[in-house]
Amino acid sequence: MAVICSKDKMEPSKADYVVVKEQQTFSDGIESCIALGRETASVHSWVDNHAVKMEMKAKKTYLAYLGADEIFKKNGQYLWLDGTKWDYMAT
Repeated sequence: MAVICSKDKMEPSKADYVVVKEQQTFSDGIESCIALGRETASVHSWVDNHAVKMEMKAKKTYLAYLGADEIFKKNGQYLWLDGTKWDYMAT
């Protein structure tokens, strides 16, 4: 599956999100983002969600990993791998 990488912290003028389309595992996706100087993406607002969806559409990608993982033994509860708060849920 593809992975969505976050904003480039070193060069904020670059595209907000990057789609890495290679078929890969979740762990491989994390490594792909790191290789680009980014992290797996976290989504905190409608604007973020829309930007991710538009980038996926532009790359003809319909399914991709984000930077979230399920909390151990807390079925249905997730956390962002970058340590930011889980504060937005797309509807």
